[in-house]
Amino acid sequence: MRDLLSSYWEGSRREEAASKTANQGLIIINKYYNKLAYFHNGYIEIVDSVATGKT
Repeated sequence: MRDLLSSYWEGSRREEAASKTANQGLIIINKYYNKLAYFHNGYIEIVDSVATGKT
């Protein structure tokens, strides 16, 4: 059991370290305004109109 937990802990730390060094991207879709916003490394890169099926 201890080996299983330690291997899980090691794997999660490796994933965390890898995600911190990689570029971070985030897509947000606002259905009220029918807009898509793309954030890259914390900055807005694109805001564009999208079709959401909501009027």
